[in-house]
Amino acid sequence: MKKISFQNRIWELDFARGVAIVIVVLVHLTRFLIKYTSLGLSWPEPIYYFKQYAGFFFVLLSGICIAFSKNSFKRGLIVFGCGLIITAWTSIVYYVAGDHELIRWGVLHLIGFCMMLYPLIKKLPQPVILVLAIALIIAGYYVKFECWTLNPYLFPLGIKRLDFHDADCFPIIPHLGWFMLGVWLKPRIYKEKKTLFPNVDSSRGFISAFCWLGRHSIWIYMIHLPLFYIIIRYCIK
Repeated sequence: MKKISFQNRIWELDFARGVAIVIVVLVHLTRFLIKYTSLGLSWPEPIYYFKQYAGFFFVLLSGICIAFSKNSFKRGLIVFGCGLIITAWTSIVYYVAGDHELIRWGVLHLIGFCMMLYPLIKKLPQPVILVLAIALIIAGYYVKFECWTLNPYLFPLGIKRLDFHDADCFPIIPHLGWFMLGVWLKPRIYKEKKTLFPNVDSSRGFISAFCWLGRHSIWIYMIHLPLFYIIIRYCIK
């Protein structure tokens, strides 16, 4: 018997976003425990690996998902606005408490920017999207290690001052490339806009739980940072 997913959504995308937000939460939890407690913790190898590479997966997945959106610019404004709220919160932490947790261009800023840019991206021929995606990803490695500036305002592009510090920076180069790669992949993976696993019952068990997390990932991201900071910084020693 064919199983029907939540509101006919492509459940595996919700599930993947749920996994991604859990990884993000674990990375931030580990970072705060290492920084603000005397537990003597260090980065566990799997969490350190996720810290290095999970961001690319999150952005690529956003590129796939945004292709299903009917109003990507409006959604992008909302996500970018949430990023500005995170900047405001971390600025208070930075200037009042003196903790270096300032996020000026984090994952929400980046994804919001990409979503607002999507109406232009989707007008490009598919081969051009792929070539630009690869070029931006490759350029990202060069920019990260070879490009420095005295200008303090180019960090969204990934071009930074030598003394630049940001707790969770997701520069446009190379991450716009990963987003565009997701846009390119979407019509190849989901040409018919249907789940690839129609016989899986996504309304039960851990699948349902991760799908729920995926559908609410932006709010989980918004809440967990100040919650972890307050509890771990001031309640755990």
